[in-house]
Amino acid sequence: MTKPKQTTTPLFPDFHLATLRRKPRSAQQILKQEQKKRAIKTFDHLQYLLKDFLPKDPFDNVSGRSRLFTKQNTFYTFLHQCWSEDGSCQEALSRLREQADAQGMKKLPSASTSAYVQARHRLDIEELRDVFYHGAGTIEADGGTLHDERPWVVVDGTGLSMPDTKENQDVWPQSSNQKAGLGFPNAKVVASLSLHTGAVLDAEFGNQHDHEIILFRRLSDSFQKGDIVIGDRGFDSWHDSVELLHKGVDTVFRRHARRSLFKTSEAEKVLGKGDLLIASKRPVQAPPHIKKQDWKKLPEELKLRQITFTVDRPGFRPSVITVVTTLLDPIEYPTEKIKTMYLRRWQIEVSFRDLKTTMGIEVLRCKTPDMIRKEIWMNLIAYNVLCYLQVQTAIRNKVDRFRLSFKGCLEVLRTWESRFRQTTSVLRILQQKVYDHMAAILLPFRPDRVEPRAKKRRHRKVRLMTKPRHILRREMMQGIPC
Repeated sequence: MTKPKQTTTPLFPDFHLATLRRKPRSAQQILKQEQKKRAIKTFDHLQYLLKDFLPKDPFDNVSGRSRLFTKQNTFYTFLHQCWSEDGSCQEALSRLREQADAQGMKKLPSASTSAYVQARHRLDIEELRDVFYHGAGTIEADGGTLHDERPWVVVDGTGLSMPDTKENQDVWPQSSNQKAGLGFPNAKVVASLSLHTGAVLDAEFGNQHDHEIILFRRLSDSFQKGDIVIGDRGFDSWHDSVELLHKGVDTVFRRHARRSLFKTSEAEKVLGKGDLLIASKRPVQAPPHIKKQDWKKLPEELKLRQITFTVDRPGFRPSVITVVTTLLDPIEYPTEKIKTMYLRRWQIEVSFRDLKTTMGIEVLRCKTPDMIRKEIWMNLIAYNVLCYLQVQTAIRNKVDRFRLSFKGCLEVLRTWESRFRQTTSVLRILQQKVYDHMAAILLPFRPDRVEPRAKKRRHRKVRLMTKPRHILRREMMQGIPC
């Protein structure tokens, strides 16, 4: 078949004589144009920096409509919102509009946050959890090069406040001491954190009526064989220690204040100064969550070490601490090592401060329980992204992971993230520059630092609300003094 001749008239260049239409595009040209259109509407420029942290295809984007706010675009916009100083939906949308303009979109997204807020509702919690667990696993796998010990996992709980809506109050009621309309719903979060990488490994949510140990038991499936779980006195439970030991997980818990300490004469063996090998008998009464027949099947006693040590640092409290542990070998785990484990438990308090104060989630923003859960998971993902970058920085630049400033690394990411919109050829150079800048911000080495737990700056005194807002507003309109 001969190729049809093209007209030579200047009015119709590259047109076929028979059909007077342009020459058909090849499959490669069509594919290239589609990829260009797709790139203009895609806002995943940080995918190169986080290619190992994020799953390959984290979201199911099958949809009958062509949306600008796909799950992937919504996820990255939400992620930026968690990192931003303002943290509002309007700020996140303004950033998205700026990027859309920089990428050459002919029609920018609306300045109204409605479409973005609706898109956040379409995110699936299970998909967010999958992204979280994949990222946490990646951090632990990469962070294994930073230590040659069994994983140290610390557990603790914290509280979060949220907007006062009926839906939130139904799930996370406010304190019973507060009048209706004058308090805020409170959520309780118990999380497990790696003491070698600083990453959050898992989390469970509850309300003020859920004791921390109840949420801790929901985390038990996330502990792996060989882990050493460290917690304060709120997690000291005979039954939980037995259950975890059956899974190959050892525990180091501070002795509960209501449980009497073993005397030297009651110990099976004295392993050292303040170090006793004891046989803890099974309690007579079974806890409410265990059936009596299952309780009787448990061993009659549990071998433990009771270790008492003194914290001789001025300004630290308390001065004498007693812990119980299932690590029975005094040669492999001497008293000083157990002491170091427990004192490093404070790292989770620092991480909670990074999450709540530095990232600003002490007061959540969403108004429904479903979105509150998504907001918490997204912030945990955003926190772990920073931990992932810190681990990579520590490996590549050979610095101590915990000498890296979390706030400093967050500011570096905020400053440099827009540079990753450039071509693929320079992304590797940019990646190393990000690590170099993070490594340049090291926390000063201040052993035994002591600071008073007090504030010098006085805040302006504002009277407290004693009536619900709608009543005060009505009285103001009627001219009644408030």
